[in-house]
Amino acid sequence: MWASPQRVQAVDRLGQHLDVLVETATGLAFTGDPEAVLASLVHSALHAFPPADLGVVFLYDEKTRKLVPSAALGYDLEKLSQVRLERGQALAGKVFSTGEPLLCNTPRQVAQALKDLPISSRNQLLAARRGEMPLSMAGLPLQARGQTIGCLVLGSLRQAGAFPKSAIRLHSACARYVAAVLDNARLMQQVAEMRALEEADRVKADFLSYVTHELRTPLTAMKMSVDTLLASRRPEEADGTRDKLLRNIARNTDYLNRVIDDLLNMTRLQSGMMRLRREWVEPREVILDSAESVMSLVEAKHQHLRAELPPRLSPLRADKARLRQILVNLLVNASLNTRRRGVITVTAQEEESSLVVSVSDSGPGIPKEEQERIFERFYRSSRARRAHRAGLGLGLPIARALIELHGGRIWVDSKPGKGSTFFISLPKVVAEDEGPDR
Repeated sequence: MWASPQRVQAVDRLGQHLDVLVETATGLAFTGDPEAVLASLVHSALHAFPPADLGVVFLYDEKTRKLVPSAALGYDLEKLSQVRLERGQALAGKVFSTGEPLLCNTPRQVAQALKDLPISSRNQLLAARRGEMPLSMAGLPLQARGQTIGCLVLGSLRQAGAFPKSAIRLHSACARYVAAVLDNARLMQQVAEMRALEEADRVKADFLSYVTHELRTPLTAMKMSVDTLLASRRPEEADGTRDKLLRNIARNTDYLNRVIDDLLNMTRLQSGMMRLRREWVEPREVILDSAESVMSLVEAKHQHLRAELPPRLSPLRADKARLRQILVNLLVNASLNTRRRGVITVTAQEEESSLVVSVSDSGPGIPKEEQERIFERFYRSSRARRAHRAGLGLGLPIARALIELHGGRIWVDSKPGKGSTFFISLPKVVAEDEGPDR
């Protein structure tokens, strides 16, 4: 069957206009600015389809789960930007939901496609077009990497039947090309943002390293001086004002050293620089040593620390220093959350493939809604904030990160008013793919 001369001319014109769109899109293919890409592609799409004098790109926003106008020609974008569409709502929502093109070639079909718009969105749409409604419209899905990311809506104020079914394949090809270019721009923007974040993290890590190094030297000198003065005091000065001031300086110096350690450890963990030095360790010995290291803090609050351990525990392949750090963080946390003269209990139990250690306190407990958040970096519980307690909120996040490096896990069991118990589970055998150190 021979095509009519008119049809041949129409296809030829459409091909020429599509060449303009492709040329424009190709020029934008490596642009990392999605807004610039959108504006140019809408402009080119209108040129590719001469009957169209209106064009809008709706993109799906994952946060709000709505379609949002992101670029437009022939509309007042400021007014149009107030419109939000649900999946399946109006022309754009239906196209996005089905992933198929939708043509409305009569005013009646246009009205039918828009009838489920809420009054507020309908008014904004009319205001954006000074009250005019298109005589025909076409909705084309924007699909990239197998997903529908939005919708290109074209409209004609001058002509009904401006988007014939015979051209639907060309329309759809155009939309796919637009989506691919847009998706590429989004990816490039994400890569740029990731690189900026990586650079910011590097600068932050360098800054923290410098600051902590500069602080460590005077703090070490202060600690040595205070320890020397405390060791040289006469017996009659043991409970005097001078002795109390020195012990206060010693406590605060220890606290600042812990803050520096926490900052450095978190920086190393975040950057992937932390490496475990696995060896065969005696868990019982590490637990008792960790308990001994926090006794000064426990005794200062007149608390009682109990270690309820079996006579023997099987050796583990672990980083001894990091395992001790995990336990110390949990014990310090328990002491901070236990009242004066309260009880802290550490236990250990061997299971078939793991060792489970628990640290319990007799504090006020943790609200259910905070029990997961306490393992987030810099998060401080509502009780700690109300009490204006010092701390960065890094102890538990560091403990979790170190436990996970060992291939284990950490969790909490707590009820308000009944204290909290933190559990850590460590595998008895290191998996072959973990290797000896990581």
